[in-house]
Amino acid sequence: MRVIRSMMLVLFALAGISLLRATEGGVGDPQLRTDHPFWPGELSCSTFERLFQTQSELYTRITGRKTDTDEDKAIASWYWRNIHYFHCSLLPEPDIFKKGAPEVTRDYWAGVFSYGHGMCQENHYQYNAEMEYLLGHCRSRASIVSGHTSFEVDVSGGTYDKGKWVLLDSDITTVCFDKEQKAMMNIEELIKVNRSQYLTNRPAKDNRSWLPELYPGDGVGTYSQIKAYAPESGYAVAPPIVHLRPGEKLRRFPRPGLGEGEKGTLAFWGICVDGFDGPNRHATYCTDPSKYFNATARPNMESDPNKRGRFGNALFTYKPDFGSGSYKEGVAAEDPESIVIEHSSPFIVACVPANKKCLDPGAKLGLVLNGKAACKVCVSVDAMKTFSDPVDFSDGLDLTDLVKGHYQYWLKFMAAPKDLAGKDIVIKTLCMANGYVMPHLKGGETQVTFNAGGTAVESIGPQAESIAKNIVDGGLDKPSFTVKLKSPHGEKIKSVCWATRSPTGCPPKPDLAFKAEYSKDGKEWKVLKDDWRIVSPIPMNAPDTWSQSFFFGSKDLDGESSGEVQVRISNNMGKTYQMGQFSIVYEVNNDAKTKVAYCWDEDGSEKTAEHVYPAGAKMDTSWKIPTGKNPKVKWVEMEPAN
Repeated sequence: MRVIRSMMLVLFALAGISLLRATEGGVGDPQLRTDHPFWPGELSCSTFERLFQTQSELYTRITGRKTDTDEDKAIASWYWRNIHYFHCSLLPEPDIFKKGAPEVTRDYWAGVFSYGHGMCQENHYQYNAEMEYLLGHCRSRASIVSGHTSFEVDVSGGTYDKGKWVLLDSDITTVCFDKEQKAMMNIEELIKVNRSQYLTNRPAKDNRSWLPELYPGDGVGTYSQIKAYAPESGYAVAPPIVHLRPGEKLRRFPRPGLGEGEKGTLAFWGICVDGFDGPNRHATYCTDPSKYFNATARPNMESDPNKRGRFGNALFTYKPDFGSGSYKEGVAAEDPESIVIEHSSPFIVACVPANKKCLDPGAKLGLVLNGKAACKVCVSVDAMKTFSDPVDFSDGLDLTDLVKGHYQYWLKFMAAPKDLAGKDIVIKTLCMANGYVMPHLKGGETQVTFNAGGTAVESIGPQAESIAKNIVDGGLDKPSFTVKLKSPHGEKIKSVCWATRSPTGCPPKPDLAFKAEYSKDGKEWKVLKDDWRIVSPIPMNAPDTWSQSFFFGSKDLDGESSGEVQVRISNNMGKTYQMGQFSIVYEVNNDAKTKVAYCWDEDGSEKTAEHVYPAGAKMDTSWKIPTGKNPKVKWVEMEPAN
């Protein structure tokens, strides 16, 4: 009887441990949306379908016009971008083409969610990707003019009949209608008219309620000639998805300073301008969108630093529990002598730079380790193909220089999990994030919507060396190459995303066609996208053309259950590839509840509120936050509630 009783106690104990571990799960793709009139948050814009619906609803509410024409769809998109993305220099990301060869991002989702700013060139190159999904293939182009890179789209129907290129500049916020306000004009038309009358001196009421220049004179000099066009000059890969593992929380700050304002810690990936630490802009509609439509004056926040366009931050704090099985959800690789923890997010790893220059060595606070481990650690940024030289773990160890400017890294502890248990390991990753796509609070009361999508993302690139090290056939220097992507623990892959950049000719060769395929085993191949050509609507009238273009897209894998996929890129004219980016979106278990917390300032007083959502919640609207007249969010936080 004693033996039976002992066995039963052991079984119950094991069952208890299993139940405990089952509840210590993570949350895949937690997203929030509020009913703030302009900044409702990521759940309103994290896919193109959600984005276009949000743009349409906002545009109709503000202007009274529906988005059932190309013209209105285009202006609704342009309006939304102008209040979520401001003009400022981008800092190149490291090693895009090869070691030591950085390049500014052309990825649409990174531009919107991680940066929220860019110069005219990067802004409009990225914007090509949105128009690819909104209006169709090759119906947008960055247009290089005098001292500026502008943007045009091809709209059709109604006044535009079979199609016309029209100006849609989201950098200097310019759309321009003819004198009768019936049709949008393009750059070729503006070259031939008195631009001061059409732009600088034109009130909003005479231009369909839009002031046609962000800054006086912006368009008068720039729209004097067309130098070149750049079709398909940006791309979009995986949508912005976060996976919070057991013991991990994400706190986001809409403004610089980590909740303490400009006197707080200023961490960023960018360039310091106008005497400020980090990206900023004195003329933007981002900070007060309510004054945009029917504006009577142009925005200018030069004398008020608190009203300038600025960046935000995202802080991941991860405390893996090496004493239980819950740590395994964050593991990318494990053997008896080491364990590798992965970090992946849509936000670029930021830093407090040395000498205000993020590229210089000596940057801090992007990746900091705390705890009492007695082992060496090292880092990989190429999917574990290579690691940095090992260094001794210490409390406060700062590894920022190894990961800054990246979206993923793999942190290797050269110790067994049992040796890390009870050592209070904390991994802090500080990123830059666009505060205007975070879920803000509104006065009176705020309705919050929460959704747990149950997915995560794994990526290769955009660094060319990272792609090259993960090629299983062919090469970037060949007309065809194949990469292999795996989910961390064999999770089911839901979709594949890809982007490659190639020399496509000047002008692009219409006979050049690209193809993307996928395979689960490297033997049977299925088409992701075929016959991708750079053929723009007529008239193109290009004096010159950007000679490189992106081939990009994404596709669901029709419910095929597989934790591994190969993606093959090829073309029919022997073209090589300069760089690229590949991602998989895969399923994860939403085992945990999610605790959401807000901290905000209300007339000088700090307020907080929190709510716990059930595991796997879908579009849950159960939480309303009572707020005062003018709440200003200091931070919003999400974490698995185990």
